[in-house]
Amino acid sequence: MQAGPLPASDTTPSPVPPAQGRGGPMALAIDTLMRPRAALPRLAERPGRRWILPVALLALVAAVNGFLGARQVIRDSFASMGAAGAVSSVAVGGDTGAVEGVDAASAAMGTASMLGAVFAAVGAVVRVVGGVVLAAAVLHFLGTIFGGQQGFGQMLVVVAWAHLPVLAGSLVRLAYGLVAGFGAVTPGLSGLVDDQSLLGPVLAQVELWTLWLVALLYIGMRVVSRVPRLKAGLAVGALVALWVAVGALGVVASRVFSA
Repeated sequence: MQAGPLPASDTTPSPVPPAQGRGGPMALAIDTLMRPRAALPRLAERPGRRWILPVALLALVAAVNGFLGARQVIRDSFASMGAAGAVSSVAVGGDTGAVEGVDAASAAMGTASMLGAVFAAVGAVVRVVGGVVLAAAVLHFLGTIFGGQQGFGQMLVVVAWAHLPVLAGSLVRLAYGLVAGFGAVTPGLSGLVDDQSLLGPVLAQVELWTLWLVALLYIGMRVVSRVPRLKAGLAVGALVALWVAVGALGVVASRVFSA
């Protein structure tokens, strides 16, 4: 007996459920944070320019944090210098020339404070964008060596969206800085050691947001590059070691130039 035509519902592809890939940026963000094994392959399947949104948001918040934090640090430093200058002018009997010199110095300090804050904001943006691209390049390179099946564009979008926990941490840091002052913000466990300690960059990474990022990068290597667990762990571990080395190098460089 000849079979009749299949019902239309059997021949027409069923719509993709929202949980599988047609949500907007907010749905993708939630899925990346809560269901990364499903979200990251979706992002890597059609990467396009999807990496731009999370990187732009991260760069924006980093720029605001850098600007406000640097401005407060510079102003605090100049305030102590201004107080010392005021004491000196009083010591010389309130000489008019000395007072005018203090006023001129205060104006110059205000300009320097703004310029320093702007440079700090620009530096923060460069670090964010460069850091994401460098991390994607490192993981793509190591993934290729380990037999991974990812392209650079795929790894770039995975790394960009994996930084969402860092974005959340930056927002928390910004809110805390606005309330308590940016001088009170110490990243991770870096407050346990001196500012010039080589352990500072290592301890600064020990916070919930960075550990969450590392976990997402590991999952991304597993589900996008499709490499074994050990190789995924080695690739992400090498990236973390690079981050620590760069941070320690920054401390060494600051010591050399300040000596």
